[in-house]
Amino acid sequence: MSLKKKARLFGLLIATGLVFISLFTYLSHGSKPVANIEQPIKVHLRDSGEGALLRKQHREEEQREQLKSIHDGQSDKEHETEDKQNNVKDQEGAPQQIQKPILKERKNENNVDKNEPQLKENGDDNAVNKPAQTEEQVHSDVLPKVSIRSQLLGQKRLVHLDLKGAPPNLAYFRQIFPVFKKLGANGLLIEYEDMFPYSGDLSVIAASNSYTQANIAELHKLAKENGLEIMPLVQTFGHMEFVLKHREFIHLREVQDYASALCPANKEAILLVYKMIDQMMALHPDISYLHIGCDEVYHLGMSQMSQDMMAHLRISKNDLFVRHVSTIAQYVKTKYPHVQPVMWDDMFRWMDEESLQKYKIGRLVEPMIWLYTYNVVERLEMSIWEKYAKHFPNVWAASAFKGAGGVLEYTTNIEERINNHLDWINMMNIVESRKLVNFRGIALTGWQRYDHFAGLCELLPVTIPSLGLTLAIMLHGNMNETLQKQVFRTLGCDPHMDLSIRDPPPAIYPHCSYPGNSLLSSVYQLRELHYKFDEVAHSRQSVLYGWMSPYNIKHNFSNNWQLDNMLKPMNEIKYNTMSYISSFKNNMVLIYDKPTIDEFLDEQLTWILTEIADIERKAMKLMQIRSWPKRPLGILPRPRTPNVRNRQQGGNAIQAAPNQPVSNNNPVQRKNFPKANDQSRSNFYKRRAELQKRPQFAPKS
Repeated sequence: MSLKKKARLFGLLIATGLVFISLFTYLSHGSKPVANIEQPIKVHLRDSGEGALLRKQHREEEQREQLKSIHDGQSDKEHETEDKQNNVKDQEGAPQQIQKPILKERKNENNVDKNEPQLKENGDDNAVNKPAQTEEQVHSDVLPKVSIRSQLLGQKRLVHLDLKGAPPNLAYFRQIFPVFKKLGANGLLIEYEDMFPYSGDLSVIAASNSYTQANIAELHKLAKENGLEIMPLVQTFGHMEFVLKHREFIHLREVQDYASALCPANKEAILLVYKMIDQMMALHPDISYLHIGCDEVYHLGMSQMSQDMMAHLRISKNDLFVRHVSTIAQYVKTKYPHVQPVMWDDMFRWMDEESLQKYKIGRLVEPMIWLYTYNVVERLEMSIWEKYAKHFPNVWAASAFKGAGGVLEYTTNIEERINNHLDWINMMNIVESRKLVNFRGIALTGWQRYDHFAGLCELLPVTIPSLGLTLAIMLHGNMNETLQKQVFRTLGCDPHMDLSIRDPPPAIYPHCSYPGNSLLSSVYQLRELHYKFDEVAHSRQSVLYGWMSPYNIKHNFSNNWQLDNMLKPMNEIKYNTMSYISSFKNNMVLIYDKPTIDEFLDEQLTWILTEIADIERKAMKLMQIRSWPKRPLGILPRPRTPNVRNRQQGGNAIQAAPNQPVSNNNPVQRKNFPKANDQSRSNFYKRRAELQKRPQFAPKS
């Protein structure tokens, strides 16, 4: 092939490649191949005045195209704009901070990049002076998408005060209620249990340190001053431990061995509930909602009285439950017409609709649907919501900002609490989109005990950051970095505070300035103490597992050097624990009474000192030994004793020693076995008595 033909073929290949490249570029970038073609020119002329002019013209053309696309897109979304305008009208009575998006970062007006799209300053957030950000950018940088913002703003946001454990004093409520208001709460769900000042024949129910009637009046005053509507909770079926634990009320239990649930067939039990409601209403005359509990009635229908009632009325267990709830709710609505009963929903979830319809329960109560995990959408199946939609026009939701991580957990995993509330937002969006039910509001529960007999969960002052973030989610519909910083700024917290529970604990304790913040640092210090003690005492790599096992203690056999090394950090932990107890009491006494302080210390700290003392005692005993026997341990020589004839088996059967086979050829067995006559047996017993009087072998010490 000639040189010309080769050159022509090479040029043809280059041209074909350029065509394919242009085609690929056009398919990849749609209607903007020109920009890609011009790029080499711009790069080539970047240092010339012509290149700068070309870049400016190109930038202006792109801006005009974006403005045109935005204008065209606005005409396609007129219905969305109308919805947004209607939502804005609904929000006129809402706090100002919710009506306008909170910018993630405010830039200095003097340092604004002129080439960056800017929003107008005339209050119209949708109008644009220059190329605007896309919808995705706006939502990610300013506020997340909120499809139910208007409804969220109209909802009740109740902070649950679980006073059956660690009840704060009135002075702390006076300080913390304004913080609740700033964070976005507008109500309180107060679960008094035995902290309510029951009187008369119910006085035995009230705890020795219960609030007084004057305290309840002061609590109402403080709540009203801060715009917090009170919904009291009185147990009327399940979780009646604080009542049924007393000898006077044992006969009202559904199961005599368990103080959990009332017997719904016992008329005296119904009268007891009526009295409790009347005393609660006497100190809460102006309320609009009364929570009547009724959750986790695990022993329903197990008493003989309940079974007899079901047989007589020919009703099921579900009917028995709904019948009792209907009786209580009807009493409330009849005697207190201005009060709407609310109850937990869990006993309704898997109940057939026949029982709900039979007693018209939807006209009497509003269910509060509770779930404290992160998988709300998966666990609350749509069939549940469809059933509720048929019977309950209004419902409540219940999440958890604390008290859902463990029975004795004293620190809150805020990440888990955030996920729980984000899942509730998703659930409410789904239900709202299908127009199934109307949400009255949500209660952010803060459990202090799992039940009356359980230990203490996280203390309220420790969980205020969690409460602030979860309330922000229920206000804005999502959580982002900007909202987190805003909440932490309100609480005076470090913006980089760790939101999860990790081991080892952070070296720097979180610091805030809200009322009771000193306890937040205290519990992180407590977590560090527990972590260090577990490393020394409970880790599989610790000295206790290797040189102070039950085997070592049983045989007085250990390495004194290892034990001595273990006691040094153990003494340090003991000293730090005693020092911590002193400082912790000083922080607690400002908020809690002595019984609460003593209970928390016994559950979280005192056992450490007890366990350290036991370890030290055992270690010192082992370290007194200076010489040890050879292995194998535990096999000490003993005097040989003859075997005895097994009379039950008869014949010449021989009962062998443990782990030793029976053999007639065994010289020890043949030598020690007596002859089968009275004289030989007499000699045998004499010889055995002499052997038992001899001194036993003892190892050298």
